[in-house]
Amino acid sequence: METILAWDKSLFLLINTGWSCSFSDHFFLWVTDGRFWILPGLVAAFFFIRQEKKKAFIILGLTLLLVALTDPLCVRLLKPLFARPRPCDPEALVAGGRFLCGFKHSFSFPSAHAMNSFAAAMLYTCFYPKRWPFFMTLAGLAALSRVVVGVHYPLDVLAGALIGMGCGGLLYCLFVRVNRKTRWLE
Repeated sequence: METILAWDKSLFLLINTGWSCSFSDHFFLWVTDGRFWILPGLVAAFFFIRQEKKKAFIILGLTLLLVALTDPLCVRLLKPLFARPRPCDPEALVAGGRFLCGFKHSFSFPSAHAMNSFAAAMLYTCFYPKRWPFFMTLAGLAALSRVVVGVHYPLDVLAGALIGMGCGGLLYCLFVRVNRKTRWLE
């Protein structure tokens, strides 16, 4: 386990410091900020509802349900269970790292940003398989931003992504079973 954590720390420093430049710093600070996603999300939802109507309301409702499940699963159950300090925790600070969002005392493993964004990306991919590169790229940018700005290790975002995709896929499977009986979507 010590070898894995040492590798994770080395990879963190490689990404966090090796990818630093003025453009990437600003870009990833913008991507990692939840407020960044509000306007594009609302615009996308508007056009999605306009084009898909009932299906869009169902998918957006499933997305809200999904995040309402994955976020507390991550923040209230998994993070306290693993209790891994963030790389930017002043008591466990990674020497040589860049911490663009300041210092945080909350736990790091797994990443809630990665879990939530990959859960939604997987759900959308299940409904629209041909568009998976778009959904996964957006989720990947959100997850990568957490390492670049210095608040998560790479394994934090990888675990969050995998758990999130599992949750998104599971919710889709449950929806399919319920839809067979209810015929919400035909």
